[in-house]
Amino acid sequence: MVGKILREQKMREIKLKTLVVLCSMVLGLLSSTIVIAQPGEETDTVNAQPVSTTDASDNSFSSELNSGLLSIGNPLSLGALYSANYGAMMEAKGGRLLTTNNAVGLGLQLGANQRRIDGSWGWAIFPQQRVKLSAENLTQYTQFKFNAGDTNRWVSQNAIGGAYQYLIPNSFLNDLNAGAYYSGATNVSLPSRSSGAATNDRHIAGAKDANGSVGADITPAYGSLFGLQVGYDSVKYAMRYEHDRNDSGMGLNLSWQQLITKQLKFNMSASELAIYENYQAGLSWMFNLQNSDYFEVGASAMRLINKHSIANDTLGLLSLSYGWHANSQNSADGYSLADQDSHDNLSQWATMPAVYMDQTLAIRDQRNR
Repeated sequence: MVGKILREQKMREIKLKTLVVLCSMVLGLLSSTIVIAQPGEETDTVNAQPVSTTDASDNSFSSELNSGLLSIGNPLSLGALYSANYGAMMEAKGGRLLTTNNAVGLGLQLGANQRRIDGSWGWAIFPQQRVKLSAENLTQYTQFKFNAGDTNRWVSQNAIGGAYQYLIPNSFLNDLNAGAYYSGATNVSLPSRSSGAATNDRHIAGAKDANGSVGADITPAYGSLFGLQVGYDSVKYAMRYEHDRNDSGMGLNLSWQQLITKQLKFNMSASELAIYENYQAGLSWMFNLQNSDYFEVGASAMRLINKHSIANDTLGLLSLSYGWHANSQNSADGYSLADQDSHDNLSQWATMPAVYMDQTLAIRDQRNR
């Protein structure tokens, strides 16, 4: 018995050392590419002639590389993210069970032009019901197109959100869910710029966004999970010079997960809100190891189409993850799409925040006189 325990401890030490080496390689790659800008720093490009007030669509491409780690009994991941709009970033997230019914999750992103921190608390209140509360701060160094010239400024945005899930085990209707969030981006006052007899008054208007949704997930066949959420968005920008850019309306999110084999999963989703449209697709491969450990490789792509003079974005994702006893549903047989109990994957559920804003909601606001 003692020998078996020592062998297991030795295996864990080897795994941990391997993961540390992998993280060092990722950090080394990032250190050669990332230059951190200072908060509050402004970069202007002055044009001799006024430019159009309509921003062109950004058809850029970006990719994300996530490597995975796992602390004992809880998921933890470390990765590298690249965005054509915001450059290279380091990313880390993890979850931990506090008690049988409580778990917390934390996410971090750090790059030259984007910084994010989010935290979540998940609570299994009953065997088939659980709730989650999340908070997030997102700060981005964004370009704004004014008539007097392009300007880059840091804009910060805070958000809070909550989610509820009612699980229905062994049923066509897998779960009912509801969620809500509220976000607010800061306003930035800029000095006016003069060119000849014309003066361009400049202001960056942050938005308040309130969203609520209800939905359901169904399992029409073995290995398939379809999701539908219907929501309502209300977005209000703090304009100073231009007419109001407020917007509101119904939103829709559709998702589909499909097991091609027990170790190969396909997923896709499409959503349309008052603020943007989001389209995603991806594949994931799972390799099961001894003692319920697992290794996972994933690849996906995302297209983000904004509606309020904010640049569009295209992203690609390659992820690597590793787990020690973290996911009760990731059995030796492979993936299981539908949780049967509110305690299933509770720490992993806590790593998926109830609010995750893809971008800061802030737009150019100007007046010529």
